[in-house]
Amino acid sequence: MKAITTYLSAGHIGAFIKLFPVVSWLVKERRELAVIRQIPTHERLGIAFAKTNVALCKAVNKNLASIRERGLFDALRRKWLPESDKD
Repeated sequence: MKAITTYLSAGHIGAFIKLFPVVSWLVKERRELAVIRQIPTHERLGIAFAKTNVALCKAVNKNLASIRERGLFDALRRKWLPESDKD
């Protein structure tokens, strides 16, 4: 994915479309590039990993619980997904 920012900077392509959090991360250290528009897509994002990776599942669930308990989950949702519906 980082190659795409190189193509943009070099003028080989004029634009590309990607999920807002991803494209924001890709251009954050390239001052010559900018996110010109955010289009609401109402996509629901998730975290996926192998069912057999029990340790990873436990670690993700533990950290998600911690993030929710401290109120960070809602703060992140408001910042990055202001139009999202709450579960």
